[in-house]
Amino acid sequence: MTGSDNYAHTDVDRLMDQAGRQLLEARMLPEKGPLSDKQRDQVRETLNSYIQKHGITQKEVCRQVSGISDGTLSGILTGTYNLGPLDTHLRALNDWMEVDARRRRTKPITTYVETRVAKRIRNCAQRASNRKQMVLAHGPTGIGKSMVAHVVAERFPGAIYIRISAGTTSFSAVRRMLATRLRPKRGRKPKKPDDALGLTLDERIFDKLRDSNRLIIIDEAHRISDGALEFLRDIYDECQTPMLLLCTKDLLDRVRQDNDEDHGQLYSRLSVCDLVKGFDKVPGGKNPLFTVAEIRKLFASDKVRLDPGATQYLQDAANMLGHGSLRLCHNIMTWAMDLERSIKGLGPNDVMTITEPLLRKAESEFKVDQMMLDDVNYRSTATVTAASA
Repeated sequence: MTGSDNYAHTDVDRLMDQAGRQLLEARMLPEKGPLSDKQRDQVRETLNSYIQKHGITQKEVCRQVSGISDGTLSGILTGTYNLGPLDTHLRALNDWMEVDARRRRTKPITTYVETRVAKRIRNCAQRASNRKQMVLAHGPTGIGKSMVAHVVAERFPGAIYIRISAGTTSFSAVRRMLATRLRPKRGRKPKKPDDALGLTLDERIFDKLRDSNRLIIIDEAHRISDGALEFLRDIYDECQTPMLLLCTKDLLDRVRQDNDEDHGQLYSRLSVCDLVKGFDKVPGGKNPLFTVAEIRKLFASDKVRLDPGATQYLQDAANMLGHGSLRLCHNIMTWAMDLERSIKGLGPNDVMTITEPLLRKAESEFKVDQMMLDDVNYRSTATVTAASA
């Protein structure tokens, strides 16, 4: 995890942003079938605006998007290119634009709070890289997997980060994203009609990855389709490429279920790590997933101070897996800071001290659902019970 000097701009905010489901620049497109004229126009318009806004040349785009020449791109941008591969090119350009937008939005990480969850993920990445393994690291949502995935991608030379979202679960989408990052050269053109057609896209991807030892990081891997999983297995078998699959336990259950002679037996190829194994999964435990010191490093700063009661409150929320975690802590802190500014008339740069009653008040006011309010009361009861045990 990462810390910051100002909570309003911490990397916990960045974690929540990167784990969000909203596209930054790309358009939502169907994975299969022809695009409508409206969808084509939307991609063209967005792409034209994007490259103009960032001063990106067409040659730069062509270097990064496989299979598109400068002339083809010019025709696509002006609307004069109407050949058969148009929709394939538009989807590839749409994916590239989203990847580039996220890269520009993500600032290099300069500080690093290595929580125990983060350390386990980093060790999994190291193991995958050193031993050329497929490592499946699973844990509940909101514990910081996406944040650490970006740290790992920055610290492993040549690492390839792919996040599975609602529109990129399929085999074709995963292959397209991988090709965009690898930029494999196009296969040769046949000299004669009966000549070999050259390398397929899969073969070009394999050629780029074979013996490269480039770590492939698949974030939100539990959302991936079976076909895409088979593609990753093929890459691993063919190229011995190390992989880190970050996911919830749902994916592990899926591959276990298919571990028989009628399926691909992906499970036998995996090294599995439970990111929360051995930690107490309720507030007040003796071996909490997130310690008090980690909570303070993540949420306190020179302008936002936490008193001991507030730190304990956030720790309880972070350690209530399935109901809490860092995402909940982030929300509670945001609500509490807004409430404190409103009550005391504070400006954005004024120093504030967050207390336990303020956090409780903020969470209770913003959580109108009774089941959510029951979680608040349960955490308090669990903490008291643990303390008296």
